[in-house]
Amino acid sequence: MKQETLQAMADIGVVGAPGRGPSALFVDGENLHPWAAAALRAIAGGLPDLRACRVYGSVPRIDGWLSVPGFEPVHAGVSGSSGEAKNAADIRIAVDAMEFALRDGGGTVVLCSSDRDFTPLAWALRRHGCRVIGVGEAKTSPVFREACSRFDLLSPPPGANSGRASCTRKGIDRKIFDAVERLGGRGDGCPVAALNPELRKTDQFNISSLPDPADRQWRRYLANRPGTYRLDPRGPDARVWIIEAVGPKD
Repeated sequence: MKQETLQAMADIGVVGAPGRGPSALFVDGENLHPWAAAALRAIAGGLPDLRACRVYGSVPRIDGWLSVPGFEPVHAGVSGSSGEAKNAADIRIAVDAMEFALRDGGGTVVLCSSDRDFTPLAWALRRHGCRVIGVGEAKTSPVFREACSRFDLLSPPPGANSGRASCTRKGIDRKIFDAVERLGGRGDGCPVAALNPELRKTDQFNISSLPDPADRQWRRYLANRPGTYRLDPRGPDARVWIIEAVGPKD
């Protein structure tokens, strides 16, 4: 067992028995694709006294979830800004999950995400007597899996990868797609600042060599293609994601 997990268990004391009572399911809609909805509905259907079944994220990032029945969308953004903020969805999930645990006195919390950042939340919920069911894809870190009372693995249904094929690009976009996957994965994105050294190293590519002057800076190139890339606001830690089609809406 990893040292991080051992330390977390030491901090938590004796992890309580599986929670009884009400339940709640929280989906990181910026991390999981809507194809997961059927599996999540099946999990929700087996929970006692389900009081919340919510999907979180900035509206532009969870557009595919908005038409999925059975999930209450919760916009995670900042009023008066561009509507997006780094980790806003994670923060809202943490606040709502802890409120549920403290208000309803335990029960079952389902955290649906492949993001290891939910590890401290899982341990905190268990410390307050909750049973925590984690749900994520195969890429989910063992650290998060071990923090949960139970972890359920999501497997893409047949045809779910068709969205990836629809995103195929040629030339520089193909190189960028490959770099994003190497540096973080399409689900987690990668730092914008990492693209330049990565593509110089692997492809001997320099963004300033592009023929269109409007594309000769990385942020400009990415921002000029809003249907292909999603960008954080400017900043040293800004990330870029690949926008994927995730199948037709219901």
